Amino acid sequence: MGAGVALPHAGVEGVTAPFGFMAVLRKAIDFQSVDEIPVDVVFLVLTPPGRTSEHLRLLACIARKVRSEAFLTALRAATVPAAAHDLLMKDETAGPAA
Repeated sequence: MGAGVALPHAGVEGVTAPFGFMAVLRKAIDFQSVDEIPVDVVFLVLTPPGRTSEHLRLLACIARKVRSEAFLTALRAATVPAAAHDLLMKDETAGPAA
């Protein structure tokens, strides 16, 4: 993906429901990314084979999030897993609460 973010993904036999994993690494790694920036944020997406539209929806959701520099900065600054999870699950399209 670039900008220090990797998004490995696959349809995998034996996986019965979508599975996601997110990690913010203490030390960036070489992931042979197009922009050659070492990766410190990894999102792994595994889905059952044949569930292509669901797979693509998950990838698109993550891609929308990581386009935001503010999101990546906040994610990298998160000090506990719950804070990182909350950032990922936050609905950016929702308007202000009434």
